[in-house]
Amino acid sequence: MKRLLGHILQGIWYPFKMIFRVTWYCIKGKTKKGNIIRQSIGVVVLSLISLLYIFPQPANIIVISINQGIDRASSWDRLPFKSRGFDQWLAQRNISELPQNTFTLGLDLQGGVRVVYDIDVSGVSSEEQVQALASLQKVVTQRVDAFGVSEPRIYLEEGDTTRLIVELAGLQDPEQAIQRIGQTPQLEFYQGRTVAETQQIIDEITNGSITELRNPYLQDTPVLTGQNLDKAEVLFDPQTSQPQVSVTFDSDGRQKFADFTKNNIGEILY
Repeated sequence: MKRLLGHILQGIWYPFKMIFRVTWYCIKGKTKKGNIIRQSIGVVVLSLISLLYIFPQPANIIVISINQGIDRASSWDRLPFKSRGFDQWLAQRNISELPQNTFTLGLDLQGGVRVVYDIDVSGVSSEEQVQALASLQKVVTQRVDAFGVSEPRIYLEEGDTTRLIVELAGLQDPEQAIQRIGQTPQLEFYQGRTVAETQQIIDEITNGSITELRNPYLQDTPVLTGQNLDKAEVLFDPQTSQPQVSVTFDSDGRQKFADFTKNNIGEILY
């Protein structure tokens, strides 16, 4: 019986004995064996930390189980010192879960879309090129944001040829992205319809008697289009500091605009 008890105690003590020996070798001094053990422990510790950082879910499962046990213990009616607020103290001892870290993988790891646009700046003066390129990059960025891609890369590459490069890692529908990024917006100015025309079209839509889809508020043909636009830029009102869009038309556009404003005083230009 004594021998059996001795073996049991020796088995219980053995793990602690090994831990003590390892710890002793770690702090003993610069022996070869101690250095090897210290380096091995360092590698193991760093590996465990890295694994917990990359895959925190297993550790969080244990943390959640411990927190549930703490909650059950704090609500136990026979909990000692409950009358002294021990249950409230225990309920506040929950362990924080490890953060769920996500890594953004690039095109080389998860695939995606890389689109390169050659930009023709031959028709833009050197003074206006910086603003024009910044505006282009901003517009494309706004279109890309609609895809919900995490951390897209949109940047300019200047050299013999100026390029705009768009990198969308992990995108599931490359063709849709290329189509939407490359869409050319159309700027159009329309004269408004009369009240009678608007009501007539609305009645046709309501009654289901409409034969073709028309905008109830705008005339069918634009007065001006972006082809007549020479320049557009953002200005700020000197009185209110509110942003405004300043547009400059070419000679043909200026004439069309002058004719419209002269012949349609009091009307709306959409």
